[in-house]
Amino acid sequence: MNKQKCLDILGLDNNSSSNDIKKAYKTIALKTHPDKLIDLTEEEREKKELIFKNASEAYNRLINDDFIGENIFEDFDFGSIFENIEGFEGIGGMFSKTSGMKMFSGMASRLFENRKFESIFKTDVIISYFDLLNERKMDKEISICGIPSKATIDCSNFPKQMITRSFQGLSSTVEINFKLEKDDLFDNLINSDGTVDLIYTIKVSHYQYYKGFSYTLKHLDGNDVNFNVKKLSKKSLKIKKRGLRGGDLIVKIQLINPSNKKINCVNNEDYEKLLNILKILCEE
Repeated sequence: MNKQKCLDILGLDNNSSSNDIKKAYKTIALKTHPDKLIDLTEEEREKKELIFKNASEAYNRLINDDFIGENIFEDFDFGSIFENIEGFEGIGGMFSKTSGMKMFSGMASRLFENRKFESIFKTDVIISYFDLLNERKMDKEISICGIPSKATIDCSNFPKQMITRSFQGLSSTVEINFKLEKDDLFDNLINSDGTVDLIYTIKVSHYQYYKGFSYTLKHLDGNDVNFNVKKLSKKSLKIKKRGLRGGDLIVKIQLINPSNKKINCVNNEDYEKLLNILKILCEE
């Protein structure tokens, strides 16, 4: 992230003072700080967290004047693959096997030998419910800026794991965010505190809906979950602490209509009675 990009993120220009930088950052932080993100969807929360993260990095780099000597690398074209790197300084340390990266690493080490730099790369890894329940450790292939790499994943670190690598004083950190694979029976919501809400959908008939019923489902941990659904129940019910890692189990109730074939089996007299009953029930 160069100086101009930092200024653009905060909505500033080259004439901005340190006070301008602080005010711009405070304005963004008040709207996007993770502590402020309540009752948002996962997608909305992730977007605002990214805005806050980028604003924080831009603020820190501008305030600390991290751009001394940055133009010395203008003649080196490292390709569009590094466009999303959050801080260029650790590239040499992570990708020093190529000749261009060796040159970069050596120059960076000499130029910034008295300063500490750190680059943070983000990537996602998909794990299964079984992996999470058993807190498995395993080797996974991850992608860092489009470059495949292998890493040992420890699911006990869910929902994220940090891996740090150093080379000639330059530090490169990879932030691995865990995602759960899709399942035929359970959907999920990963909360900011690392708990996981499991979402299970059941389809019920009108008879069950109006009468109430009991239900048993097989949990991911192998145990049965028994619960009662009252008549005219809400569209969903919450069973606390029966998700994963302290999360809740959310049971969504989906009402299904009888098929035409079954309705046609009802004689006209009974059908008219049903219509009259429904009319009374629907009247305000």
